[in-house]
Amino acid sequence: MNLFHSAQMALFLSLATLLSFPASADNRQPFGDNWYRAEVMLVAYRNASDIDQEHWPKIIINSESIFPAPTTRPKRFNPVVALYRYRQLQRQWLAALKLPIVMSDELWQPLAPLSTLQLKREANRIDPQADMDVVWHQSWLEPVQDDAGVIVHAVNLTDSGEPEIQITGGFSLYLSRYLHISTDLHVQHLSSQMPTDPQLKTLNSSLANTSTTSFPVIQATEAPLTIHGRYPIRATEVRQKRRMRSKELHYIDHPMLGIVVILTPVEFPDLTAEAALDPQG
Repeated sequence: MNLFHSAQMALFLSLATLLSFPASADNRQPFGDNWYRAEVMLVAYRNASDIDQEHWPKIIINSESIFPAPTTRPKRFNPVVALYRYRQLQRQWLAALKLPIVMSDELWQPLAPLSTLQLKREANRIDPQADMDVVWHQSWLEPVQDDAGVIVHAVNLTDSGEPEIQITGGFSLYLSRYLHISTDLHVQHLSSQMPTDPQLKTLNSSLANTSTTSFPVIQATEAPLTIHGRYPIRATEVRQKRRMRSKELHYIDHPMLGIVVILTPVEFPDLTAEAALDPQG
């Protein structure tokens, strides 16, 4: 083994030691005691007659996120985020070194999706509805931080159909005396049918070079505006902050998007056994 490979192995072993410590109360102390089992469901609405009771822009240009950019350093060192990144680096090292090692599921995976969903029955009742789609539904463990935006849960999804619905952005959970959720989501409806609205018929070609937060691929000519070959028919930003109580179901409702949230406190999470973490297990 040459010097370079020796250095690789030394770094890998140091990371493996860091990431495989037991989940004792003392080890959890740097991450805070505000552990919660979070579950969030996003429901896209399709009923045009209900949605279009309000006026919506066709597209939103140059929307800036309310959360810090990913390249922005946090106000203070956050060990939860750091450990999560170290775990990702550990996986990359294993893949690069081609070692016959499989990462154990018993290693701590902060923010990793749980296999069971507390709101599965509710989702199964909503999804068959013709004008509603459950487009995102996950549950995970999280040490809720004091500031919004420290841990941002990114959303980037497309719900096919007519119209096609694209949802991008993110949301953050935080604890400021009370539990809160802060959302910064961009919803875009796109149609395969060319619009008859003359509003989009005369667009300056410079719009094609205008960067947008969510949809950078824009074609603008004398023909109607298209995004990835589809015509924008309505768009909105769902930016809300909601105070919440633990163990209670909370709804954030918008004509284009519904958000269902429940946070259940976890007093002493056994981070090596998901079954012990899940109140339903």
